[in-house]
Amino acid sequence: MSWIDLSGEVAVVTGAGAGIGRGIALGLADVGATLVLLDREDASSTLDEIASRGGRSFFVRCDVTDDGSVGSAAAQSLETFGPATILVNNAGTMRAGQLVDMPIADWQQILSLNLTGYLRCAQAFGAQMLQRGQGSLIHVASISARAPQSFSGAYAAADRRTGRRRQCRRVLGERAG
Repeated sequence: MSWIDLSGEVAVVTGAGAGIGRGIALGLADVGATLVLLDREDASSTLDEIASRGGRSFFVRCDVTDDGSVGSAAAQSLETFGPATILVNNAGTMRAGQLVDMPIADWQQILSLNLTGYLRCAQAFGAQMLQRGQGSLIHVASISARAPQSFSGAYAAADRRTGRRRQCRRVLGERAG
């Protein structure tokens, strides 16, 4: 038995189809949260695993680099399970290479996913939390937020900004408080 009980909570996890996002989703389901799984790829294996453990979840194909996709996911989530109470912004990517050689299009794509995508989701799902008067935003960042690695250019830049998650918390706190 866990000392954490998230029964009654609706947790949205981006990048929930594989890797860290899948692990986070399974962990939240194990402590009773109802999950909304967002991924631009298929997340049926995560959905099936949660069901096999007796949990509740719903998958929405969502591209966090697209305002319409995120807005639609937030609306579907609200209609299916009610307002989100937890958002785990986890979706991200990296393209290794030197900054001097990185095409601007690659830089912009990485920032759109790893940084602006977090804002899009925080706005869409944060609005539901503000209406409830409470909620938790969790922005996942790697060690690159504090110690950038060679050849990680745009990824490290986005992670550094994501690591400043307190700023987002302060803004939501002022509006909710």
